[in-house]
Amino acid sequence: MLFDAIFLTLFFLTWLLLGATAWIALSIRRQAHGALWALPFALLGGAGGGVFVPLLGLDDGWGLAISMPAAGLGGGLLAWAAFRVWDDRDLGARFARWATPGTAPLPKSSKASPLDSEQPGATLDSDQRTPADQPHPESD
Repeated sequence: MLFDAIFLTLFFLTWLLLGATAWIALSIRRQAHGALWALPFALLGGAGGGVFVPLLGLDDGWGLAISMPAAGLGGGLLAWAAFRVWDDRDLGARFARWATPGTAPLPKSSKASPLDSEQPGATLDSDQRTPADQPHPESD
C-alpha cells in the first residue's frame, strides 16, 4: 500500500515536472509575458496528459514510456492555450498592477512625502522652496 502511494506520487511529480518543462520553454520564448498565468494550466496539462495514457489501458512498460512525452505535450498544449487567452483577452493590461508592482502608483493615503534632503539632486544648503512659497518682504 505505501509502496503504491510512493510510486504514484513519484509518477505525478514527474508528470508535473514535464508539464513545467514545456511551460519554461514557452515562457522563455515569450520573454515571460503572462508566464505566471500559464503555470497552473501547464501543470494541469502535464498531470492530465500523464494520467490519460493509463486510462486508455496502457498500464504496462509501453504506457510508462508513452505517458512521459504525453505529459510534456499536454503541459505544452495547455500552456500555449493559456498564453493565447492572455494575448487575446489582453490580460496583461488588466493585471498590470499585479505584474509590475514597482512601477504602479501608490494610493495617496500611503504615499509619504520625502524630506528635502532625500530628493535626488538636492543639496543640503540649497533652498528647495519655489518662488510661490518664498516669504514676501512687503508682507512683514
